[in-house]
Amino acid sequence: MNPIVEAENLSRFYGLYLGLNNVTFTIKPGITGIVGPNGAGKTTLFRLLTGQIKPDAGTLQIFGASPWANPLVQAQLAYCPESEAVPPGLRSLEWLIALGMISGLSADAAEKHGRNALARVKLAPEHWKKRLTALSKGMKQRVKLAQCLLHEPKLIVLDEPMNGLDPMGREDFSNVLRQLAREGVSIVISSHILHDLEALCSDFILLRGGRIAHEENEAA
Repeated sequence: MNPIVEAENLSRFYGLYLGLNNVTFTIKPGITGIVGPNGAGKTTLFRLLTGQIKPDAGTLQIFGASPWANPLVQAQLAYCPESEAVPPGLRSLEWLIALGMISGLSADAAEKHGRNALARVKLAPEHWKKRLTALSKGMKQRVKLAQCLLHEPKLIVLDEPMNGLDPMGREDFSNVLRQLAREGVSIVISSHILHDLEALCSDFILLRGGRIAHEENEAA
């Protein structure tokens, strides 16, 4: 199985601060967990993967090309940050339609994509017209995941998407991710809840002080 991400001797520094230091790893299709304490380099890794920052040394390729300043690669990626900031009063489907239109879709196409995305993340239709600020944490996370799916990406990067969810909510969210993986979407996910990652992921990247150890989860 060919990897979708390949990094070799990858480094990123912020002045004297070490983000990632000379790391080499691959990410295969499927669901890969990112594990490490605060300050281990997870945010730096995500910014590199999504093309927000450029490596200081080494190489990073996603689908065979660098994500930095490369719209063709970036169009195949989606990123779901841990926090969210949306205008007050917006409703779930309205928000997705607006984002779709900003991306160049017609109003009708944006609505179709938004409805399909909300259905894929299994958010019940009765919640589609509720204000985002009125939704539970788990429902908000589903809307954010639906936002990622609007342009049918091949790789989704999720930063602590299950933070704040109760056990049932985490299991429901995990089942949605498993279904997306079965549909061919690759997922990179970070979480402090190691038990959930062990049950969900087939592979891990372990970060410690800007360095990476790569391990497979043969139980998944």
